[in-house]
Amino acid sequence: MPALLEFNESTVQCVVFNGSNPHIFSSTVQLLVQGLLSEVSHPSVTQINSTVLSLQYTAPYTLTGVPILHYNILILPTNASVNITDTQYNIHINDHCINYNIIITPWNIVGAGNITTLSNIILYQAPVVTMPQLIEEYNNGTLQVYIEFQYNISCKGTVPQSVSLTINKDKEYHCSVVSPTTNNCTVTTEDTVYVSVTMNITNALEYGAIYSISMSVNNTETTDFTFNISTYHVITAALLSTNDTTVCLECQFKQNSPSTGCYAVFHPINTTGEVFPIYYRIMKSLHDTIVSDCISTLPNGVYSISILDALSYEEGMFNNTAINIPSLITIQKMTTTLLVSSMSVSPATTVSFQSFVDGDTSSSFFFSPPFSTNYNYPVTTSVTSPARSGPSVLTITLSGAAVIVILIIIIITVVIVGLCITERKKKNKKAGDTALYHTASAINPMIKEYNATLNEAYDTIGGVTHPNMAYETIKATGRGTTAGGIQANVAYESIRANSVQVAPTEPTERMYDTINK
Repeated sequence: MPALLEFNESTVQCVVFNGSNPHIFSSTVQLLVQGLLSEVSHPSVTQINSTVLSLQYTAPYTLTGVPILHYNILILPTNASVNITDTQYNIHINDHCINYNIIITPWNIVGAGNITTLSNIILYQAPVVTMPQLIEEYNNGTLQVYIEFQYNISCKGTVPQSVSLTINKDKEYHCSVVSPTTNNCTVTTEDTVYVSVTMNITNALEYGAIYSISMSVNNTETTDFTFNISTYHVITAALLSTNDTTVCLECQFKQNSPSTGCYAVFHPINTTGEVFPIYYRIMKSLHDTIVSDCISTLPNGVYSISILDALSYEEGMFNNTAINIPSLITIQKMTTTLLVSSMSVSPATTVSFQSFVDGDTSSSFFFSPPFSTNYNYPVTTSVTSPARSGPSVLTITLSGAAVIVILIIIIITVVIVGLCITERKKKNKKAGDTALYHTASAINPMIKEYNATLNEAYDTIGGVTHPNMAYETIKATGRGTTAGGIQANVAYESIRANSVQVAPTEPTERMYDTINK
C-alpha cells in the first residue's frame, strides 16, 4: 500500500485466508502518512538593537521518526536567505526605517512545507544621545550647574525613560525623562528630529569640590559619559615666571564669577621648627576673568604653591585647596649683614597682620591664615642673635637692585669724604704758613714779612719816629744773645734758618753795628 497523503489516518485491518478454514482477522490499525510540513506557528520579531532583529517561532508537527530537516529564512527586499535548524534566529540588518518581509519555510524529507510570512517589519534606529554639554552659570551669585543633551526621535525605537548619574562613585542621582517636572529635568521637543533634555544638578553638588560624574541614559546604545565638574570660582592657575626674588602667578575664574580674587599659598619646604604657610591675595574686579600678580616679598627658601579660592579663605576653609601648582620655586635674595655692637637685639621679632575679612586691603602679604581680628606670628628671618660671644648680628634681606643702589651711595660718599679731606689738608698747610709769618712778626714787629730782607727791615726801622729808640737798650758790648734787642734779631735769624736757632753770624754783627750807629 503506498504511503500516500490521501490514505493518512485511514483504518486498516488485515484478513488472512487459509483455504476452507475460517478467515483470521488482524487487529485494526490506523495508517499515518507524513507529508509536507505545516507552517510554523507563533512567529515574532523583536528588535535587539539598531542593527539586530530577533526572530522566534514554534515548529510544526511531524511524525516520530520523520524529522524537520531545516527552516529557510528569506528576507525581502534584500533577498537574503539562510537555512537554520533552530526556532530562533538573529537577523543582522544595516538599513533602518524601511519595511521588511520575512518568509519562513520548514523542510522535511518530503519537501518544502507551508510558508509563514511576516510583513512590514521595521528596524527602528535606537535613540542616539548627543554629547552632553556642561553648563555653569551664576544666578544672584550662586553657581547653577546643568547638563544638556539630545536624542533623536526619527524612526526611533523605545524612547529613553530616565537618566542616571553616579557622582564620585558613591552618590546616585536620577532624573526621570517621563515625569521631568518633579525630578529637575526639562524635556523640550524642538522639532521632529530631536528631543532636548536639560538636567539641573545644582542640588547634587556643593561649593568647593571637584566631582567626577558618570552619566547613562537607558534605552539607548550610547555608552556612559564621564566628565569632571569643579565648583570653585577659580578654575585654573599658572606659574607665569620666577627668579631669585620674584614669582608671578595667574588665576582664571568662571565666567561672571562674583569672586574677589584668589589666594596664592606658599608652603615652605625643607624647613625645621614651626612652619607657617604664607598667603598672598591676588585681587580681581567684578568683570575680570583672568588676573595675575607678581610677589617679591617672600623670604628666602624653597616653596610649593597652591591656590585657594577667595570664598574658601573668607569662610575659614584654609585647607580647601582649589588647585595645586606642580612646580617648586626657590627664593634666594642677596643678604647684607650689619654688626650691631651698642644695641640690644632680641633673637626673634613678631610681625602683626590685620585680617582682610572686613575688607582691609592695605596689604596683601601675610604669614598665616588669620583666626581673629589681629594675629601675631614669629618671623624667624628678621633679627637673629648668634649663640657665640661678640656683637649681635642684624641680618637684612635686600633685593639685588637695593644692594646696587646702596653700593653707589657708599662709593659717592667715599669720594666726597676724600675730596673734603684733601681740601682740609690744603687749608691746614696754608694756615701753617700764615702762622709762621705771624710768628716772625710777633717776635720782631719791626720786620714786615717773612720774605722781607734784612735791609728792608732796617729801612722800615729807619722810616719810623725815633727809629733807634728800640735799640737803645741794646748794650754796645752785646754780641751774641745777651739782651732783648739781640734776642729779637736772633729770632729773625732763626726764622730764616727754618725755625732752627743758630748762633749769630757775620751779617748779624753788621746789623748790630748799624743799629749802634
